[in-house]
Amino acid sequence: MSSSFIPCPTTDDLSILDPDLRGIIALLPKTNETAESSDVVVQFMRSIPPRPHEDLNIVKKDILVSLEDAAPDQPPTSLRVYIPRNASPHDRLPVLMWSHHGGFFSMGPLRLDPFCSSIAVAANVVVVAPAYRQTPENPFPAPFNDAYQVLRWLTESSEVGQYLIDPTRVAVGGTSAGATITVGMFLRYRDEGRDISRIRLLVLEDGSYVNKSASYSTYHNPINKLWNANVTRYMWEMYLPQGVEGLDERTLGYAVPALAKDLSGLPPTMVLCAQWDDLTNDAIAFAHRLLESGVSTEIHNYRGTFHVADKLVHDAKTSIKKRQDIVDALQSLL
Repeated sequence: MSSSFIPCPTTDDLSILDPDLRGIIALLPKTNETAESSDVVVQFMRSIPPRPHEDLNIVKKDILVSLEDAAPDQPPTSLRVYIPRNASPHDRLPVLMWSHHGGFFSMGPLRLDPFCSSIAVAANVVVVAPAYRQTPENPFPAPFNDAYQVLRWLTESSEVGQYLIDPTRVAVGGTSAGATITVGMFLRYRDEGRDISRIRLLVLEDGSYVNKSASYSTYHNPINKLWNANVTRYMWEMYLPQGVEGLDERTLGYAVPALAKDLSGLPPTMVLCAQWDDLTNDAIAFAHRLLESGVSTEIHNYRGTFHVADKLVHDAKTSIKKRQDIVDALQSLL
């Protein structure tokens, strides 16, 4: 393994973390820090079970969606729909599409149950969470195409009415790898000449935007049990096994948002970061590019948190604050 990808040593001093987050991080092994192959990381991440969660205020539906003009090799995409139970059958609610974390190679929407349910209830919106195909079995563009199929279905299909969705009021967000997909999806949606006015907000949480990071946070993150420089490298190697050579200019931007030439036209965007995360400096740099492109952009950095901490500790004060920030933006812009 190249020494340039050795993560910062894991600290035993958890005082730098929010008190609500110290318990969960202390339980995690240092598997990722010493991993010498992507297989070890994939197996570890996929072994983390989803936490069962039921919210009496939510109706959940698991469905398959596809497009009439889908490519022959494009399978239907599975997604979970979260509908506020108090909604009337005649209501048409804004919708938030949220793409899950897991480095393109693990996790799935079932791990988002607490988050998606809370957002749907608090903001009175429908939330949809796609289950895109995973790497290394399915590299780019498979995960991207699966999620993009859902975005087009939300904004173009007559079927969405049965889930109380208003296709003219759409927000698109994602965590980690899901944030990467979120930016690329909008760029493709824009480039294909579709009605971008339907998409009112992008929410990008703990995202990875560049495939060859060398920022300060990449090598100075002592809370690195869940995510570190090695895992970031493996993520991109499995997503783009042939590298970026051979990708045309537009497709390059869809796969690696930081390499997109044109970021203009994006809707108002929230960039949410954790203090202790290898990806934070790159996310802030990407947010600066958005600002320079004329995109209305908020940058939030949550003190004492680590990568996807709110998905692991749902009731931490910082997790609640982050969700409220998202809810406030949804209610303001949708």
